[in-house]
Amino acid sequence: MPDQNEQKLLFTRREVAHLLSLGLRTIDGLIHTKELRVVRIGRKALVHKDEIQRFARRDHETRGV
Repeated sequence: MPDQNEQKLLFTRREVAHLLSLGLRTIDGLIHTKELRVVRIGRKALVHKDEIQRFARRDHETRGV
């Protein structure tokens, strides 16, 4: 039986945070800076599975505080 996530196309912010092992606030920041693109359906911000894979494959700079 295939993994349920293999069949899904769109993921909630919380699901994306879990899949990428990042915090929800980090995901929100990435969405805000448009480093992670979302599909808006009503008030929901959903991330397409291809966008998650694209983001995960990229190198990311560490931001200094």
